[in-house]
Amino acid sequence: MSLSLAEKEENDDRINSRILVAVLISKTLFFPAIGFLFVYVLGFYQGFITDKLQTFLLLTNFCTPTAVNMITIAIINKFQINNLSRLLVFQYAMGAVTVTLWTAIYLNLFI
Repeated sequence: MSLSLAEKEENDDRINSRILVAVLISKTLFFPAIGFLFVYVLGFYQGFITDKLQTFLLLTNFCTPTAVNMITIAIINKFQINNLSRLLVFQYAMGAVTVTLWTAIYLNLFI
């Protein structure tokens, strides 16, 4: 079994760099902006969400990187483990900057 798994890992195609950049930009820039539109504008201004802390926590969830549980799912299904690992490494590296940036923007709106 380990031999077939090793062969499968060797045949695993690497993710295209353009796709990697597109996923990173969408996850770190576009999704938080879309989340801001939904949560802050629709929820906070329309009265669905009245607590500013709850609004901040919902907005923060949009700017965090993908969960590491995705690796567990990929390992169980033996599908694209290396590509997902590579994507998560770059997301967490960029997340140090982008989560701080989005948090500063969100806090600036609430204070």
